Amino acid sequence: MLEKTKPKKRKDPRGRPTVFTQEKLRKLFKALEDWLTDEEACYYAWVWKTAYYDRKAKDEKFSEEVTKAKNYMQNCALWVVKASIQQWDEKVAMWYLEKKHKDFKKEPTTIKTTSEETSDWDKSLTIEIVWIE
Repeated sequence: MLEKTKPKKRKDPRGRPTVFTQEKLRKLFKALEDWLTDEEACYYAWVWKTAYYDRKAKDEKFSEEVTKAKNYMQNCALWVVKASIQQWDEKVAMWYLEKKHKDFKKEPTTIKTTSEETSDWDKSLTIEIVWIE
């Protein structure tokens, strides 16, 4: 009579090693932070595109990290614009308003004071008001 034999155990129970080593992940995220496309970042990190897209579809945490890396340069640019505006850089502030608010008027409205009750210093004062409608 034939005896049932147990299947042999594998020597390495972990299975196939991952394609995404720490070094490859570091290179991949660095490339994405530098605004490379997904394909270019995969080429730079020596990762197959199919493995990248499969992991991005299956692993939510990995997908979030990819999104953060892709938005890194945009966030840096916004920090620079914010810092410039906080230092009262008028050109940057005007540029930001033109881009952010479509109804922003580029030409300022000038109002001159001509009241008899104002002092000589106030009569020469010109106020520029930019209206956002």
